[in-house]
Amino acid sequence: MSVVQGAVGWLMRRLGFATLLMLAILFVPQFVLAFVLTQNIRGLDSNLLVGMAALGLVSAWWLARTFRPSRPGSLWALLLALGIGLPAVAVRVGGLAGKLLALGAQLADTYRALSVPFADPAPYLEQVASSLSALSGDLATLWGRSQTWLIEVAQGRPAFDPVAAALVWAYVVWGVAAWSAWAVRRHANVVLGLVPTVAVLALTVLYVGDEPRMLLAPLGAGLALMIVIGQAGREARWRAAGMDFWEGMRLDITISAVPLLILLLITASIVPTFSLERVVRWTQEIFVRPVAEERPAVPESLGLQPRPRPARPLDNLQAPGLPRRHLIGAGPELSRELVMYVNTSDMPMPMEGIPPELYEAGDIPRLYWLGSTYDFYSGLGWSTSSTREEQFLAGQPLITETITATLSQTHRRVRQSFLLMDNPAGVIYAAGVYVSADSDYTAAWRSFDDLFSIRAPGVTEYRVDSYVPNISESKLREAGANYPDWILERYLKLPDSLPDRVRALARDLTATARTPYDRAREIEAYLRGYSYTLDLPAPPIGRDVVDYFLFDLKRGYCDYFATSMVVLARAAGLPARVAVGYATGTYDPRAARYAVVGADAHSWPQVYFPGYGWIDFEPTSARPLIDRPADPLEFDVSTLPPSAPTEPITAQRIRAEGQRIGGLLLIAMALVSVAAVWLLGDTWRLSRLPPEQAIARLYGRVYRRGRKLGAGFAPGDTPYEFGASLDERLSALMDGRGNADGQADARLEIDRAELRKLVDLYVRASYSPHPQDAGARTMAINAWLAVRRNLWLAWLRYRLVRRKAQRRSAEG
Repeated sequence: MSVVQGAVGWLMRRLGFATLLMLAILFVPQFVLAFVLTQNIRGLDSNLLVGMAALGLVSAWWLARTFRPSRPGSLWALLLALGIGLPAVAVRVGGLAGKLLALGAQLADTYRALSVPFADPAPYLEQVASSLSALSGDLATLWGRSQTWLIEVAQGRPAFDPVAAALVWAYVVWGVAAWSAWAVRRHANVVLGLVPTVAVLALTVLYVGDEPRMLLAPLGAGLALMIVIGQAGREARWRAAGMDFWEGMRLDITISAVPLLILLLITASIVPTFSLERVVRWTQEIFVRPVAEERPAVPESLGLQPRPRPARPLDNLQAPGLPRRHLIGAGPELSRELVMYVNTSDMPMPMEGIPPELYEAGDIPRLYWLGSTYDFYSGLGWSTSSTREEQFLAGQPLITETITATLSQTHRRVRQSFLLMDNPAGVIYAAGVYVSADSDYTAAWRSFDDLFSIRAPGVTEYRVDSYVPNISESKLREAGANYPDWILERYLKLPDSLPDRVRALARDLTATARTPYDRAREIEAYLRGYSYTLDLPAPPIGRDVVDYFLFDLKRGYCDYFATSMVVLARAAGLPARVAVGYATGTYDPRAARYAVVGADAHSWPQVYFPGYGWIDFEPTSARPLIDRPADPLEFDVSTLPPSAPTEPITAQRIRAEGQRIGGLLLIAMALVSVAAVWLLGDTWRLSRLPPEQAIARLYGRVYRRGRKLGAGFAPGDTPYEFGASLDERLSALMDGRGNADGQADARLEIDRAELRKLVDLYVRASYSPHPQDAGARTMAINAWLAVRRNLWLAWLRYRLVRRKAQRRSAEG
């Protein structure tokens, strides 16, 4: 607490009570705007928006104060604040702060290596180049995702990308906060300052149907600011007129105005809610019908009661909860009890006399035996949406010929034979996409092409055909994000109660991943860092399962891993679902079959890729990763229908080139913004120093830079002799760079005059018995700003001339 009090006291002394009060009041509507956006837009978190609002507010206030009114700096302060917001938002959303700090440390090491004689800077330069390349790639990814999102929006297609949305909304919040600070600090215009904030807030509230009371926050803040600014203006006029007044008057007025403002806002929020129609309706609800009544009153009074729906075999599977509780021997009580044997058509031949532990694992196809999939996450577990059942005869295909032809290009067909020890739910398991079974079965569909599960009651031995993905990583990276509407509507849904930090984690993990496949792999790799265990306490009542696992538990079994990956994938804009069944099991080479036990009960995530369907991922740390070939696979398409000729990839190449150029532009913009902020901060620091100290520091800078130009300075030279020598050196180095009109040469003459002025100010500050005033300090700063550019240009020309001379000497 003492640290906080000390910080507040320091700010009060540096900025003053009025400035802190105005900043605090200005922050209120920005905070409300961030809160409303966070509550109504998925993928945003309050920490991001509130942080951007605070930074935008403070940076614009400081810039508006730094630029002198005598210059056309009013608009430049706003433009610079908005320009700083672009790299700031990119760094925050892209999680690039750590990489920038590492790059800064590497640049410092490189500078030290260059300063040490005979040191080899090559390793440091390679590190800097590598870091710049990685940073450029990350920025290019952010630019590419934003560009793709903008193209989709411009073409009228809804395409939600959480990273692109976070970039846009974070910059909107930064922009309106910067505008508010600039308008109030520079022009003392409260209405002008709050117009953008109120506009964005009003449009959001009206579109989503939120409470209009949220608009009262900027109203109250505006009224409070008018009171504070009005009193500050009156005090300024009294001081100019030499009038005495009590300094505590501002605090008394503020304290007196607060209750009146609160009463006004409460009245404004309550009055519109009263209406005669609403009072009549409330009365009817209280006296005519019980409030807690859920069923229709008249049918219930007549004795009509809804008949319970007969139980169906799939009801147990459709019940909500964590996935594996529906499996035989599933849950924490996993056992080694045998569940089933599985033979597949692509197994190696039986090998007599070879122990199973010595068999080459790479020769065994590793498949997952899928039983059902779940699409609805409630925060407490999984369930399925409503399904319809359809009967199929033995051998009747489950999918159409068109789908079969499409799958055959990217999947391989596998026949499996199952022998189950018991099958109370009658579930038909298969690897990949079901095709057909050799017994009559029932399929439960959520919608067309969206299968929940298939069953055959009482069947424990059956044969099933299915398609297993056979797709390379490169093909999955090229799949894109052109999802069907039914996929977007169902498999991106998340509960409104999902904590913001879960969405923020998903965004941070995937912000710089180039493709949907790379984003899925980033999430998968992150979750595999968590430890696997079956010894877990039950989740707290009402607590979101994923939030509890990711931030508190940090260990668990496959239900937690699969659920977390699906939720994080959806939060990152990737359609995903949970699959439930069994892992591969143990391969017996003597019988050429898999033995699957209760401990192999498993749940895993599936992510949808356009053109390829649902692809399995394995985030559970106790299971091996799913191997996929890195290069495209060749398929025998001789029996397939002819496909349309492929389009040239010119557009893809143009987009990739645009992403690269965009990343470089973002880096350049970030470097320019950092340099501008540093230069402004340097000028501001100089203006706060005592005049003698500021002038001496500026003269020292000129002296150090002059010595690097190769001028013949002697240790005993007076400041005037040094100035004359530097003047001659500048003239020699910069000679001949003027144009036909002599504009550059005229500018050089002006800058040389400023150099002589700075030397003269230093002599007076060092040897005159009279103290220097603020005007002398301002003249010195202006002279330094004029001379600095020519000093840098002269140094570059000196280095170039010196290098050419060294090259000629080496050649001669």
